[in-house]
Amino acid sequence: MSKKDELFTDIDGEFSNINIQMEELKGAIEYSTSRANRQTDTEKWVFETACASSIEKIYSGIERILIRIGIEIDGATGSASHMDDELIDEAMLDSMAEEIQGGVRSAVISPETLKILHELRLFSAKERDSYGFMVSSLNLEENAEKVIAIVPVVINEINYFKAELARREFIPMSNKYGVDINIPDIVRAQLKAYSQGQITAENAAWETQQLNIGGFLNPSVSEVIVWSRNAGYGIPDPPDAEVAAQVEKAWKKFHPE
Repeated sequence: MSKKDELFTDIDGEFSNINIQMEELKGAIEYSTSRANRQTDTEKWVFETACASSIEKIYSGIERILIRIGIEIDGATGSASHMDDELIDEAMLDSMAEEIQGGVRSAVISPETLKILHELRLFSAKERDSYGFMVSSLNLEENAEKVIAIVPVVINEINYFKAELARREFIPMSNKYGVDINIPDIVRAQLKAYSQGQITAENAAWETQQLNIGGFLNPSVSEVIVWSRNAGYGIPDPPDAEVAAQVEKAWKKFHPE
């Protein structure tokens, strides 16, 4: 089986699991509606917990697809398995709504879909942290409506992307943007400065744009990150202030006043 066929098979497998969860979510909502004003507190808790779990599983399935595309095509680093607090970082999710220049790929999802996925991403993180408690505070009805509306859109957009990818030769990113990536030295200098924390990704993208080099005319922040990772430079460590802020946030989360 080719790498392209493996990718498509994995995506279709995730679609199947997502559709199963969608049916379970719709069934739970239908049953709860039929029991309106007659639900016991236990029934209500079971319903809310089941809905929150289905929404999280549906979003996580979409996220795993995007991670796989990011790894196989963009050359991003990461894992398609469950991570501690989230499956995908914000930059990678943002990159799915952007075209990667140099013939790498077109946008996978639309900006409108990206906005809804960011909202569901936040919901899913809260659901995973709730451990089944206080799910009633997660605005289930609104998020259930969002996920039911967005899933057909996401599937259509990813299937369109698959069809486009099927029409051309699929070259894994490891073969495209490895250490021997064909990036001019003057662009590499910007990537290296970014990887060492001397300039931001935004500045690296702007400086590269000013060079007016074919194939690198209007790079995005996501492309700077992808190019830097796959040219062997990596990305900079977060500044001490950012780390301290995250530590303080975590402390307050588990030690509320």
